[in-house]
Amino acid sequence: MRFDPWNPDFVASPYAVYDELRREAPVSFFEPTGQWLIARHADVNALLRDRRLGRSYLHLATHEEFGREPEPDFQEPFWRVIRAGMLDVEPPVHTRLRRLVSKAFTPAWSSRCARGSARSSRALSTTSSRRAAATSSRRWPSRCPSPSSPRCSACPTPTGTCCARGRPTSAACTS
Repeated sequence: MRFDPWNPDFVASPYAVYDELRREAPVSFFEPTGQWLIARHADVNALLRDRRLGRSYLHLATHEEFGREPEPDFQEPFWRVIRAGMLDVEPPVHTRLRRLVSKAFTPAWSSRCARGSARSSRALSTTSSRRAAATSSRRWPSRCPSPSSPRCSACPTPTGTCCARGRPTSAACTS
């Protein structure tokens, strides 16, 4: 199998292809998307840390200047939001955002969140176990839809929770 990100077999198990890329073609150009593939971790790490490059070239040049098609106008609101995110901005904006975030997300804050999450998980687990025992004699749907399907035709389940999405049933999740 070759690198084909649209092939279901590749999506299911890409590891042999990645191994081959790392051995045979650590740097290659992928024609269908017009992008370079960098297969080795050390190379990717070096590229991401090279201050001359960055996560995007748009702080240096337009798509057209890099030989790419301009983005359609209707996508502008999407890209404006995406490119304003902390992971997609370059210094000094990234540095300013990182300082703000690091003040808020301290080790003490993380520890408090972990304790709260553990309590919530135990409570949900206990509740789910009781519900399962109470409803085990009821009949479950024989086929659960995909979580990405627009309607969950197998719901409502005996527990009142959507079997595909794992959340309480609602008008949008009932047949």
